[in-house]
Amino acid sequence: MMENVMSKEELLHIAVQSGSQSGEWDHKMMTAFAWIRCLLNGNSPLKQLRTKGIDEIIVYGIAELGNLLVYEALKEEYKIIGVTDKKIIAGQYDFESIPILSRQELCAYKDKCIVVTAVGFWKEIYRELDQIGCSNVIALWELL
Repeated sequence: MMENVMSKEELLHIAVQSGSQSGEWDHKMMTAFAWIRCLLNGNSPLKQLRTKGIDEIIVYGIAELGNLLVYEALKEEYKIIGVTDKKIIAGQYDFESIPILSRQELCAYKDKCIVVTAVGFWKEIYRELDQIGCSNVIALWELL
């Protein structure tokens, strides 16, 4: 069970990469620590999804927390349909051949669950996804 816990180096990386916006840094760190507590208690975001009957997801936000979710999903053999983020374009991201989905492509997956790992812009992302008809949207922190 302990192998699933983020290392000190991973936590430091999250802190360093969070940028100068202290509010965003605080949210990322709080989410990371909640995730650690969750794992220490024998739980995970993926277990929470499975209890809801969700067996495949799209990951929105592919920075530190998104990468960790994808990594955990691959270890647990959980299906990731694709990843999406405003800041990446096709060919820029390659994680185990998981496709990058554009906004237009998301429209084809309106019924699929989208897990938003971005913590700083949750409300804006939720509104954006709602506008294109995606209704099954969950924030990562809701699974912790």
